[in-house]
Amino acid sequence: MSEIKSILENNTSDNIASAIKLYSNIFPGLGSLLGEIICNYIPNQRLDRVTKYLSELNDTVEKLSDEIKTNKDKINLIETGLKVSANSTFNEKCEWIANIVLKGLCDDIEIPTAESIINIVSQLNYEQIIVLYYYVKYYSKPWVEKIEFTNKYKYLFDFGHLISENRKEFDMLKNKEKYNFKILGNLGLLEIDYTFEKLPSFGISSPIGINDIKMLQHQLYELNDNLIKYFQHNNYKPTDLGLLVIKNMGLQQ
Repeated sequence: MSEIKSILENNTSDNIASAIKLYSNIFPGLGSLLGEIICNYIPNQRLDRVTKYLSELNDTVEKLSDEIKTNKDKINLIETGLKVSANSTFNEKCEWIANIVLKGLCDDIEIPTAESIINIVSQLNYEQIIVLYYYVKYYSKPWVEKIEFTNKYKYLFDFGHLISENRKEFDMLKNKEKYNFKILGNLGLLEIDYTFEKLPSFGISSPIGINDIKMLQHQLYELNDNLIKYFQHNNYKPTDLGLLVIKNMGLQQ
């Protein structure tokens, strides 16, 4: 495998061809597919992404080669992971994608589930993955257990002091925070964790008197206040899907 890695790390057409030949020897029945994928999707990408992904899969694919080469779904899963890894912007994602693929190849999760998780992860940038990991791992833990992690990623979790020190940077980080929550929410990975303190009862009598109108006005003020808090808060919790994604990525921080 080290020989293949060395070849792939040299970004030339001749080296790619050499790597394809070596993969054909290691993975009978798969080499041509991997070679085709590499040729079709990698020429304009950074090969270290592909190298990282394939190196993570190597041992397992070699052990399961007889089973995999007769299973179209598992071959397609390898192809899906390779495409996403080739287009990722950071090496860690390649490792996480490979972990998901391995779960599918080893039947720890169903192939359609693995495909869906890969699709979700492909839409997340590094910061969004870290935010999701934080809520999955630390959501229900006391603050003292979160400090080390939040200090490591102050620009994501602890930038409130910048509101007086550097308002421009604070606004930029705040907007980025809102965007990250929006993406994670839209993908169904985080959900709002907020309970209204009080809902109006609207106990209006008939006919309506002046006291009923005053009570209704007061209740509407309280409802409006709660709605403002609801849309401005940063209280979230992971969904079951969010938990599933992080679990199968094998992410460790």
